[in-house]
Amino acid sequence: WVPLAIVMFAGFETPIIYLATLASFFVTALNTMLGVESIDESYFRAAGCLGSKKHHVFFHVVVPGALPFIFTGLQISIGVAWFSLVAAEMISGDYGLGYMIMDSYMVNKYTTMVMAMLTLGFVGWTTSAMVRVAGNRMMQYRQKALGQGGV
Repeated sequence: WVPLAIVMFAGFETPIIYLATLASFFVTALNTMLGVESIDESYFRAAGCLGSKKHHVFFHVVVPGALPFIFTGLQISIGVAWFSLVAAEMISGDYGLGYMIMDSYMVNKYTTMVMAMLTLGFVGWTTSAMVRVAGNRMMQYRQKALGQGGV
């Protein structure tokens, strides 16, 4: 996809953003589909017996049931997006951490290369942790229901 994206999109950043988005979209979409499929059918029947409308079923059954899978997909896709971003920057970028790593490698500046790699690792870990914290906050009801939460 990298050469095709470089040819399809003009400019330096557009193919890089396209590749990162393309790589991360399918991970989240597939995990979301798996999460919706994993919801027990009895929840849908119970909501139907109680007279719930379709939008209530969506917001009170589907979304809470699929939320763990959605956030797992988001965490994985953050890593995939960073990986794709750096790979695309190495190939076609003129700036960014991927370009810095590749340029430092070519001119034998190994200290700069290692610092860029450490920075990339820290930024990747931080963004993944932010998604994890957001997911934990949005799913506090699950921790309380399982007896794992504080209050």
